[in-house]
Amino acid sequence: MPPSPRWLTILYRFARAVEIGPVFCDMNVSPRWLLALTTSFAGPAERKLVAQPSLLPQLPPHTVLHSFRHPLRGPNSRPQHRDGSMGLSTAAIPLRRLLLTCTTAALVSPCAALAQESSLETAAQADLWEATALNAWLEGFMASHLKELPSAGASVAIVKDGEVLVARGFGLANVEADRAVDAGTLFRIGSVSKLFTWTAVMQLVEQGRLDLDTDINEYMTDVELPATYDEPVTLSHLLTHTPGFEDHIIGLFGTDEESLRPYAQILQEELPLRVRPPGEVASYSNHGTGMAAYIVEEITGMSFEAYIQANILDPLGMTETTIAQPVPDELADQLSLGYSRAANDEFEEEDFEYVPLAAVGAVSSSATDMATLMMAYLQNGQFGDASILSEETAIQMRQPLFRHAQAMNPALHGFMDMSQDGQWIIGHGGDTFWFHTLFAMLPEHDVGVFLSYNTDTGGAGRGRFIDTFLERFFPVADPETLEPDVDAVERLEKYAGTYRGNRFVHSDFTKVGAALGPLTVSITEEGALTTSATGSTEFVESSEGTFRASDDHDVIAFRENADGEVAWMFMGSFQITAFERLRGFQHPTVQAVLVGLSLVIFALAVIFWPVTAVVRWRYSATPAAEVRLPRFARITAWIAAAGFLLFVVGFASMSSDFNEIAFGHLESAKRVLALGSVAAGLGAVTVALAVWCWIKGFGSTSTRVVYSVVASACLIAIWHMAFWNLLGFQL
Repeated sequence: MPPSPRWLTILYRFARAVEIGPVFCDMNVSPRWLLALTTSFAGPAERKLVAQPSLLPQLPPHTVLHSFRHPLRGPNSRPQHRDGSMGLSTAAIPLRRLLLTCTTAALVSPCAALAQESSLETAAQADLWEATALNAWLEGFMASHLKELPSAGASVAIVKDGEVLVARGFGLANVEADRAVDAGTLFRIGSVSKLFTWTAVMQLVEQGRLDLDTDINEYMTDVELPATYDEPVTLSHLLTHTPGFEDHIIGLFGTDEESLRPYAQILQEELPLRVRPPGEVASYSNHGTGMAAYIVEEITGMSFEAYIQANILDPLGMTETTIAQPVPDELADQLSLGYSRAANDEFEEEDFEYVPLAAVGAVSSSATDMATLMMAYLQNGQFGDASILSEETAIQMRQPLFRHAQAMNPALHGFMDMSQDGQWIIGHGGDTFWFHTLFAMLPEHDVGVFLSYNTDTGGAGRGRFIDTFLERFFPVADPETLEPDVDAVERLEKYAGTYRGNRFVHSDFTKVGAALGPLTVSITEEGALTTSATGSTEFVESSEGTFRASDDHDVIAFRENADGEVAWMFMGSFQITAFERLRGFQHPTVQAVLVGLSLVIFALAVIFWPVTAVVRWRYSATPAAEVRLPRFARITAWIAAAGFLLFVVGFASMSSDFNEIAFGHLESAKRVLALGSVAAGLGAVTVALAVWCWIKGFGSTSTRVVYSVVASACLIAIWHMAFWNLLGFQL
């Protein structure tokens, strides 16, 4: 093999000098600038060699080419032509062929050798996990990442093969005091706390004290679910978020210790309605998890906090983790503050968030302790000499327990299946208002990642981080491109329509949140589906009722009801929610038209009637009594119209501060709902007066018609308010 050209040697040394870490030797991830240089010398025959590396002479196995990468994009720098075609002739200039052969061999020969060895990790991959390279990449990524969000600080832990590779902080835990985040800084991990609940449940199942398929009413003394459906709710349903409960928002958080009450009391006061048969579809339920925690207390005779401490935290030596609220004095100085992003891009310090149902989201923990927990899960419940689960139970927790459709990520025994891009990932996400957390494990690679932000902007950061992490450490080839079928357009019409996420409140005024953000499914001219939630991504039918993104791994699926109508849509990586098809009066367009029309009528009545009265008074053009409606009828209708308009304005203002509702601060809500109830009452009187005027023949036909139009608007508004629980004080 002739020596590499000098220009290639220079490029190689330059890349080595500026690299952040090595990259896989694969044509799909080779740097574009080097491919461009290579193929600029190539004719058809040479490009054929690029497409078929087996035709090239083999270099020694240690020949590895490195490259620099942008920290936000990771190592996966794909070539312009994904199909690898570069178009090519048999004629070639010898020098050009030599340059191409040398360069391409340096790029692909090691990969061919390693592929023959069927190894999952190359020497380059091993370098990626080396502590210096890993921390260098992480520092580069997080420095730009925190500025981009922005977030005051973040906590990160990465484990692999039973060892902690990274446990550290980035940014600030206290902006005013300039206190940095470190490995021991406590972050609020939100719903990742649920993993402690499910671990406790599975411990008791392992001991034979709980059964996953028994009616949970048999385990609860002071709380009882009504027999709304024939099928009972079981622990299996709670584990998979399929008990069929409505959601509950009011008072989910608290501002002080007075909001903390016993689990039984909270569940009695906030018992969720059963709104669908258990096991039908998933709908994420905090109160379902709260019931599981209450059952742990009932079975063990211990408080949930004491049980977790004795059976999980103490055995694992997790001394920097607590579910106490506020955190104990000995840990208070280690707790990160929570922040919101102010309008001037400054970080505004926020108060400690209390979670009354502590088991669903109150845990505070450090990167060090989260690394320990990940290793315990990855090592089948074992950590050193400690054991929190038997190997059989630990493996069972990773097994599917419910699945919306065959191609969908399943719900496991407490864990979320977060698989993406061909990688099996289990774990959980967690959110409070100010903290946003990711707890993800790749069991097949014995790898775990913990990430938490202390600012309200952090929710968007988790996806960016895990995408970049997977692209760098576990890159996979794009799936085969699916081509849509133009002939399928008519057949796909049954899937097009509007869908609504099924996680919403049914029993109080926050039900109105379900009206926001419906999801639409449309059909392209080429015979693919698109959704408003996934932008321009086109989904092509891969099997009956299942669609895969044309050039990605994302999947959506549909389910028909007993009448053969499409009733549900599911998103592949989002197994905790289903999307129900909206038809008839529930369709958002129908409701928007009716509400909008009513508001226009109210506005015209509020403006037109007084103006008309003033004009008539000014010009002494008072109409005859026989063509006028009774004064009290007109005044009643005018006040009702004005009341409905003020109610809409007040409700919009109140709803803009969702935090107040979630924290249980309902003073503004009570005032607005009182106004709405008065307007609805006067509206009902207006409807009755309209009927009375027609019966008695008051006024002219035109005045009665106008009045009836206003009365009809009142009737629509009353119906709409009743549908969304806005009448009275449904709190």
